[in-house]
Amino acid sequence: MKKNKIHIIATGGTIDSKFYAPTESSLVKQESGIPSFLDMIIKPHFYFSFDQHIMVDSNDITNQVRDSLIEKIKNSPSDKILITHGTNTLTQTLHYFTEKLTNTPKTIFLTGSMIPMDGFCPTDGGFNLGFAIANLIHYPAGVYIAMNGAVFADGDVKKNFDIARFEYIKS
Repeated sequence: MKKNKIHIIATGGTIDSKFYAPTESSLVKQESGIPSFLDMIIKPHFYFSFDQHIMVDSNDITNQVRDSLIEKIKNSPSDKILITHGTNTLTQTLHYFTEKLTNTPKTIFLTGSMIPMDGFCPTDGGFNLGFAIANLIHYPAGVYIAMNGAVFADGDVKKNFDIARFEYIKS
């Protein structure tokens, strides 16, 4: 069986934070904990490369940062890209990427968490990361969000700030 190659790009957000308060900005760590978390997985059926692009609260993700991420995506030798991202502007990044990466031959998943992975229990971070990886391997080319056990396309998702969950937009 051929192992998939996944390129993971960290941008910060709550998943890589050391402070958590739902109504405030995250205090993002200087160095991502994602590689250490993935190194604990015993004999996964995928290889991964890791790139720590920027470590900021998602409220600080600008279109300039999004454009630099698009360049990293385009220049990556992998056709499977996972980006960890803060949740406050996750849907904006999904929309921006969907518009800018039309007809991309790559599968791009965005994920994050509502509670930091490092030192917090319970946390949704490890679940969301694993769920994103499992689906990234099987989804066709395009841009998606993987959160709370669901995969969303642009225009189909919103963050429900009241209950801290991503949901399908009801038509």
